[in-house]
Amino acid sequence: MRFFKRVVCVVLTTLFLLVTTCFAECGIGDTGTEVYRVQVELLKQGYQVSKLDGEFGEETEQNISSFQERCGLPVTGKVDKETYYSLLSREHLPSEIKPRILRLFDIATQMLTTKYAWGGENSKGFDCSGFTQYCYSCIGVDLPRTADMQYEFGKFVRKDNLQPGDMVFFSTYESGASHCGIYLGSGKFIHAGSSTGVAIAELDNVYWRKRYYGACRIL
Repeated sequence: MRFFKRVVCVVLTTLFLLVTTCFAECGIGDTGTEVYRVQVELLKQGYQVSKLDGEFGEETEQNISSFQERCGLPVTGKVDKETYYSLLSREHLPSEIKPRILRLFDIATQMLTTKYAWGGENSKGFDCSGFTQYCYSCIGVDLPRTADMQYEFGKFVRKDNLQPGDMVFFSTYESGASHCGIYLGSGKFIHAGSSTGVAIAELDNVYWRKRYYGACRIL
């Protein structure tokens, strides 16, 4: 089963790279899937992304300009093909973002919009701990199956010391660690929610802030 999951992950990653070969330049005022992909990738690489809305605004322009400057590209604030493929190739990564964590984020974000399924643990449907177990298994980490056991698996970290790739936990339908997700950075985490399916949420959202239980470091 573990081998099968890893094969599925490789296939999904390959399909994702094939899909991204079709690209049109984008800049201020543009909207759509390509802009959303750019925003997600910026977030993965540690840039401050306050909204994942598929709308190319001033924040996205500033982040792209910073990326272009760091990579030695012409600083235009627009995403041309060279900038887009440089962003995806990750040849100039922030030193604090480990390649293994980026692989984890790749797997997790490829599952965005996957429906929620109680007991689900594959791309046909996930529950929260099935989702995290699946994502970590794709990078060679075998987590326990349930949220409370996953909480005990890693090393406890304080909320003010969260790093990308950490796991975050919440008390929802029962006390203790009953819901979980993967911290992306910039106050955001990705999880399989019962009302949203796999989605990106904010720790400061009123619902999640009240139910925050703790965090642990797996990697």
